Amino acid sequence: MAEERTTTDFQADQYAPPPPTPPPQHTNILILALIFQTMVALLQLKYQGSDKSPFDTHFAEMFLSVASFLIYCFSQDALLYIPPDSNYVKMVQCLASVFGPLTLASYLSLLFPLFCPIIYSISILYSAIRLLYNTFTQGLNWFYHNFIDTVSSENQITTV
Repeated sequence: MAEERTTTDFQADQYAPPPPTPPPQHTNILILALIFQTMVALLQLKYQGSDKSPFDTHFAEMFLSVASFLIYCFSQDALLYIPPDSNYVKMVQCLASVFGPLTLASYLSLLFPLFCPIIYSISILYSAIRLLYNTFTQGLNWFYHNFIDTVSSENQITTV
């Protein structure tokens, strides 16, 4: 005998919990946001008893840090809305890979002024390595799609 479903069974299915949401794909945004909040809190602790703010004592570094943070945020926001096959994705990724580490370096230079040249050097080196890696992998993908796929498709045609 076939099992009959009652109206209460359909109502129970209707109120089932929704499927779980997938984890966020942009974890680097979350990591930078956590680090940025920590840096701001440490700057507040450093200047807590002082009558001057970091904007008064280190105007250029604060301007650089705020400007680079805004550019990084706008570039990450643009990556959420630009289609992945667009030509602008590479340019926006380049902006994000330069201005993200620059934001952290400028805040770290305020916290540790003795290590300022080392901090900026590490930031520039990290951005350069990341840009070179992205360029290298894109070059390998281009080589694979233009030459390897062509050769393999020609071999399949000749064997048939």
